[in-house]
Amino acid sequence: MVWVAVKLPEETISAHANQARITQFPLNDPQNCLYAKDVISHAREIGVYNGNDSDFSFADTYGPADNSTIRACDARVWSFFNRYAAEDMKPYLKYAMGDSTQKRMPLYVKAKQKLSVKEVADMMRDHYEGTPMDMTKDIGAGGNTLPYRWRPMNFEVDGKTYLNERAIATQQTGFWFVGQSRSNMPKEVGGIFWFAVDDAGTSPLTPIYTSSTAISNHYALGNGSMIEYSPSSMFWLTNRIAQFSYLRYDHIGAEVRAEIDKHENAKIAETKAIDKTAAIMAQESPQFVSEFLTNYSVNTANALFEKWKKLDKYLLVKYIDGNIKKQNPDGTFMNNGHSTTIPPAPDYGGYNKMWKKAVKESAGCRLTL
Repeated sequence: MVWVAVKLPEETISAHANQARITQFPLNDPQNCLYAKDVISHAREIGVYNGNDSDFSFADTYGPADNSTIRACDARVWSFFNRYAAEDMKPYLKYAMGDSTQKRMPLYVKAKQKLSVKEVADMMRDHYEGTPMDMTKDIGAGGNTLPYRWRPMNFEVDGKTYLNERAIATQQTGFWFVGQSRSNMPKEVGGIFWFAVDDAGTSPLTPIYTSSTAISNHYALGNGSMIEYSPSSMFWLTNRIAQFSYLRYDHIGAEVRAEIDKHENAKIAETKAIDKTAAIMAQESPQFVSEFLTNYSVNTANALFEKWKKLDKYLLVKYIDGNIKKQNPDGTFMNNGHSTTIPPAPDYGGYNKMWKKAVKESAGCRLTL
């Protein structure tokens, strides 16, 4: 296996999105760059490089980019940089949109701020919002502003090929995570593996301390599979909610996202208290730290599964049949004042203006009143 790793300077950020991005690298700077001993010789052996060692580019040799891979991969890196880089990333926009003749993006950029766990997590939920590649701004988003495009990635119309955007957040995600490392804490406490299953846009992260010795059964391998539904699997539960959200993303997806934010912000605050307790325990009773953090991690994941089960049922009741049930200030559903089991007339979410205009133009006078 050939590889190269470059150490990032302080206060910088980098990203990779299924596309090699390290080009030329220092061959004699082990403090800042490590690489496989045969990274260059192997390229010569297989016939993909015959130049000087000093001119060797890892990305151009082992993963050369073309217009399609740039748009499908590097564009996602650009979106991340565009959000958090201290420098203006607009000069790299044409490259990100697939023009390989333009100047490629740097491997890393200086961050305009220190990123929090929540900011990194939310970046994993990006669909190019607010950029020229925003997936909600054309009719492909449907009548409910869906920031996804179903595969295949390309489609043909009148003999010409077009693309579907490939954002950071994608429905094909099996699992995703944010790793939090704090070197200023005891080693048993400093690492948290914020973990979620399925699409980042509709799935909540749960904190798992890296010294944990067990995980929640709701996240365990063997609890269902890709071809076997399991009612106790967090993967299948989040998929149920995601599939429902995709139908009316501007309503259901927005509510799911609000619940995700509420949950994650609460857990980020909660882990700060857990950190303090565990750090004291590491000094006074180190033999109990792992057990304490394991119990917290497992119990928190179990509680999240139960919370998401309730959310799944709540969403079905609220948004059934394309409508939106009215709610009381406390969140309970209203009744019609005559029966405790019958609701008043619901709200009708309908479709966005772009969709209605497209339907009118497609149907012509057939739908005119």
